[in-house]
Amino acid sequence: MKKYLRIKEASQYFSISPSTIKRWIKIKKLRAYRFERIVIIKVSDIERLFSVNETTQDNTDNQLSVNDYVNDIMSEMNDETQLKTE
Repeated sequence: MKKYLRIKEASQYFSISPSTIKRWIKIKKLRAYRFERIVIIKVSDIERLFSVNETTQDNTDNQLSVNDYVNDIMSEMNDETQLKTE
């Protein structure tokens, strides 16, 4: 495997559109190296992006849903209210 890829090669290899890669470069989510008109990207940088996204998705699966969170808060408030009235 090459260490660096051009945008078109990276989009084919990682199955993402070239415009997505260009957008990531523009918002500085992905670092690009320019040599005159040639733009290359480190393969490890793209792989790191995907591993960060997978980690984020795994963490969101473990989070409470909004309804569960609100219900927990409401039950705590009800418990506190009952203690004050007793």
